[in-house]
Amino acid sequence: MARRTPQPTIRIPHSWSPRPYQLPALEAFEAGRRRQMHVWHRRAGKDSFSMNLAAIWSQREVGTYWHVMPYKVQAKITLWNGIRKDGVRFIDQAFPQAIRKSTRDEEMLIDFVNGSTWQMVGADHYDNLMGSNVRGVVFSEYALCDPAAWDYIRPILAENKGWAVFITTYRGKNHAYKLYERVKDNPEWFCSKLTVDDTRDWDGARIMTPADIERERLEGMDEAMIQQEYYCDPMAAFSGSYYGTQMQRLVAQGRLTSVAYDPKYSVYATWDLGWVDHLTAIYIQLHGNESRIIGSRSWRLTTIPDAIADERKTFPWEVDTDVLPWDAAKSSLETGSTWQQVFEDQRRRTELAPKLSLQEGIQQVQLLLPTCSIDTEKRPWAPEGNNQLLIESLTGYRTEVRKGSGTPGVFQLSPSHTWESHLADALRYYAVFRSSGGLTLGEWGPAPDWSRHDRAVI
Repeated sequence: MARRTPQPTIRIPHSWSPRPYQLPALEAFEAGRRRQMHVWHRRAGKDSFSMNLAAIWSQREVGTYWHVMPYKVQAKITLWNGIRKDGVRFIDQAFPQAIRKSTRDEEMLIDFVNGSTWQMVGADHYDNLMGSNVRGVVFSEYALCDPAAWDYIRPILAENKGWAVFITTYRGKNHAYKLYERVKDNPEWFCSKLTVDDTRDWDGARIMTPADIERERLEGMDEAMIQQEYYCDPMAAFSGSYYGTQMQRLVAQGRLTSVAYDPKYSVYATWDLGWVDHLTAIYIQLHGNESRIIGSRSWRLTTIPDAIADERKTFPWEVDTDVLPWDAAKSSLETGSTWQQVFEDQRRRTELAPKLSLQEGIQQVQLLLPTCSIDTEKRPWAPEGNNQLLIESLTGYRTEVRKGSGTPGVFQLSPSHTWESHLADALRYYAVFRSSGGLTLGEWGPAPDWSRHDRAVI
């Protein structure tokens, strides 16, 4: 009988040693603190740390492990195909071939010999994730991830006694900042915030030197981005944000405050129709020249009739007029109906926002926001504060630096399509509608016209 060749023993982690400032997180994990959040500056090795953590536990406990990035395409480019400065792929360092059974590039999925799996996924498609035995999840650049992804995954981890690690820099005081502030003193969590002044290698050398930071400035990185990325400043302006300046002014002027529903005034619902994937609505009352935002809501994989039914059950007001995108009057359903007709079948009065270019619409929102107040009180439908997702969306709605432009600080012409886009687009339709003179109603507004609906019934 032929003798079996012994398989080589591979030590995990493979060809990787933690830096001194990463050790406390590993030690806390070993001690059982399986919820962690780390706000570490750019180039602090966040993804490398978390991938090697996943490698260790995938070999100790058989299960499914996910590395969640804001967008699936970003995961492919940045890490799955990413190469370290020594020429080795990130995944090859963390997950050597000797412990793999198969590697599926299309799915960004690695099957291990011991039965575990590790996969890179995007938070932009979190509801497509499958895996009944998820044991560990890393949220990379959590400040840019759709916050609904954590709400979706958390019950799965609770059932499987799994762990979660969040790694990020701040992008203003959004959901990542709020999560850190909420859990930083929780004894079941281990949290850390490290700027370039806090991170050194074993020889005492700084990971990022003052000269490195100055080089970034000279090459075109603006000061707000430097403060955000290297000094973890949550107050730094959101680079590329279309409405960041206006939102900061609303805060300074006390316009994020208590704005109660007033039954004397009409309620407008302005909608972004993400078709089947996303529906969003913002509820607004016009008091003279002031637009008071009294509520907002998002639905995923929900029909318009179901969303309206949920709205009627949730909020204490009735909608007088729905403001829809200009193309909601086009026949786009298999039945030949329009989205506008779907609303009117629910006995809703509709108006269409005029067709304007995206850039013109963004300018209308920039003009509108200084006249807005946004309710942030705790309400029955928003126990942690009303309109929090809307405020994050308006603050985070942005464009990105144009890759390969050759000129520092040159941005793309169009917004990035992110989870923030839906509510931002809904407000854009309202701004365009209002600027066109569409809001000319008095305090009560006219009675809805059901004549077309009634003719259809008769």
